Amino acid sequence: MAGNVRFSSILFAVTFFVTLFASAAFADVTGSFGTHISFHPQTTSSELSIVDFDIENALDVTTVISGLSVKLHAHFGIAGIEDVIITADATMGILDVESKTVFGRFPFFGFPIPVHDQLRFFGQQVKAQMTLGGVAFTNIALIQDGVALFVGPQTPGVVFGDVMRLSGQTISGITITAETGICVTQDQVDIKKHQDIFDYTVNFFCSSLFTGKSKPDILFDYEDLLIEAVPIAPGITADGEIYCDFILALFNVGCFVDTFFDISGGPIPFAAEIELLQFSDPFDFNSLIFFNGAKINLTTGSGTFIFNINEDGTLGNLELLYKATLNPESNPATLSFDLLIAPGVGVLNFELMLEVVRSGLTFTTTVDFIPGPSTAAVFNGISFGLATSTGLVDLNLQATFNADGLEDADLQFKINF
Repeated sequence: MAGNVRFSSILFAVTFFVTLFASAAFADVTGSFGTHISFHPQTTSSELSIVDFDIENALDVTTVISGLSVKLHAHFGIAGIEDVIITADATMGILDVESKTVFGRFPFFGFPIPVHDQLRFFGQQVKAQMTLGGVAFTNIALIQDGVALFVGPQTPGVVFGDVMRLSGQTISGITITAETGICVTQDQVDIKKHQDIFDYTVNFFCSSLFTGKSKPDILFDYEDLLIEAVPIAPGITADGEIYCDFILALFNVGCFVDTFFDISGGPIPFAAEIELLQFSDPFDFNSLIFFNGAKINLTTGSGTFIFNINEDGTLGNLELLYKATLNPESNPATLSFDLLIAPGVGVLNFELMLEVVRSGLTFTTTVDFIPGPSTAAVFNGISFGLATSTGLVDLNLQATFNADGLEDADLQFKINF
């Protein structure tokens, strides 16, 4: 009997490895390995200063086997392994499935010290979508460890949430999207080196760790109804949104209506965005409606003017965006700036950027000005960047200086395979 078990085990192992290598022979494996070195002087009072530096390596490996794509991503450096992210996606007939599993040690974004000694499970997101008759049905299931993500005790606090979405277009081109969140909010989740690692945050009031119940309650968090591209007149469309939030519902103001009007065409292309808020019951026309501000964009040539109207109807901040190509026929360069002005105050911020591309090298410099003690703007900082890519190797250099000296410098080197 023991011999049969041993033979069966050997046969299983041989079959497994033969299958593995046979699959690998047909697999398409791509990826990259990169190193990021950052320098941060502790003081700029002298040229000899203690410098904080960090070395982080990033590994990305993607394998595609018969329509199944699996990607492994990991960051590791002086503090050891910082995060591991495994994503997979596949198409099965009319059904598209995407999965993302995240392990990490640095909750939120930019923590300099790892909160957890070992990799912790941060969460998993599984998205399934199919389209029938032009209507897209989407379901997003999320499992997140709120304690690990939001820096608490070592006891896991795993919570489940779900998002259901329905989207489609009418014959006239109006797009309608309805989304419902159960134990989920529309707040994004960040960790170190990864912003928006999850598009949603699970409501941790649904966890037994907070409720003390063996079977927590299923809570309705929000309902979002978006209607886009409603034709009002030639060249004029309107977008509307009805959003109901559970948290606001606790204060008897659970729903509000956002209405946006987008206008285009004419000799000067422009877009107007007007926001009206209606609290309580959005279908009760006797409920209060509040004007929540407006934004008007005027675009002409290479410039865009943005006028903001406050809630009380007064003129808010003004913003001027400009982007143009200098000497386009030979040795072109791109010049752009962003100017922000507040009525009665003056310049709030002025940012000037120049980009030059020569022989595969991209050079960028950005100068930033802020208000000084008087009405005049003063120098706030300048950054220089140099990037190049040969297809096999990517190189990126970045240095930022403030009024006192070097603020930080970064060197990124990546090999693609």
